[in-house]
Amino acid sequence: DFSSLLPPSLGPAEFFEPGSTRGNPVEARLASLPGTRLEYLVGVFHDSTDELITDYLVAPNAAAAFGTPVLLVAPVRITGKESAVFGEGAWHFSDAWKITLGGRYFDTRLSTDTASSGPLVGAATDVAGKSSQRGFSPKASLTWSPTGDFLYYALVSKGFRIGGPNISAA
Repeated sequence: DFSSLLPPSLGPAEFFEPGSTRGNPVEARLASLPGTRLEYLVGVFHDSTDELITDYLVAPNAAAAFGTPVLLVAPVRITGKESAVFGEGAWHFSDAWKITLGGRYFDTRLSTDTASSGPLVGAATDVAGKSSQRGFSPKASLTWSPTGDFLYYALVSKGFRIGGPNISAA
């Protein structure tokens, strides 16, 4: 419900965002056998994704003022690529205690093209953009399991998720 964005006389307003995504993720991992004093996991990841999302802002009462209830149409084409290497190692220094250290190095590339039209944006606009990110996301945890019924742990990690476009040129 996007009614609060419009004058009350034009409400109610709804925002729709149908779309489709086609991705090709590939991941390979190598892991140690579980239950050993030193456990590890290493891997590589790559994804190439194409996405088309169309944003619509529709207010039926707006048809009297603008000749159409559709106030915004914004097809957004997104192409993203992400590659990463990751790994972690866990050391069981007793039956009850374990420390884990790891991380993920990533490289992302994103390109977008948004074509906006409708009474809310005035003349049709086309905005293209590109972004890229590289970084490292570390992870560390300490686990204590005094019995088979209890597990206590502390985890510190940093995450990253590839972003996306805004439909506004501003």
